Amino acid sequence: MNVPQRVRGQDELAARTRADGASASAPPVRPRQISVELANSAKSVPLARSVVIDLLRRNGGDSAVDVAGLLTSELVTNAVIHSATSVGLLAILSEHRLRVEASDRSPTAPVVRTAAPDDTSGRGLVVVASLSTEWGYEMHPTGKSVWFELAL
Repeated sequence: MNVPQRVRGQDELAARTRADGASASAPPVRPRQISVELANSAKSVPLARSVVIDLLRRNGGDSAVDVAGLLTSELVTNAVIHSATSVGLLAILSEHRLRVEASDRSPTAPVVRTAAPDDTSGRGLVVVASLSTEWGYEMHPTGKSVWFELAL
């Protein structure tokens, strides 16, 4: 089943700005939070990465772009591979911190593995744990959310 990809936050704010009659010279709308519903597809990984990178760049977080993009890719890739559901992406940017969550409807908790040297997968959560300021997961009645935070 394909789930349409919807972006909330940036598009809604932009639409609201146009509806309020803001002129072209008005300051740009800078969302500090964005939510995207992604299809369970490998194509969702670069979209998720670009959404987070765009949020950072529009709000002066250029120094965190590379790490945030990599960690977002890891979370969304895991959700796509290990669940058969759509993936919710939530990115929240505060003055000194970025939080990114990937949610799916799988009831299975993530597992940090120790990959053998010739394994081609199994290192994603180790990378997330190594590069993030904090990370974790929360189980919900409808699935789980895996998240990371980066200090800015």
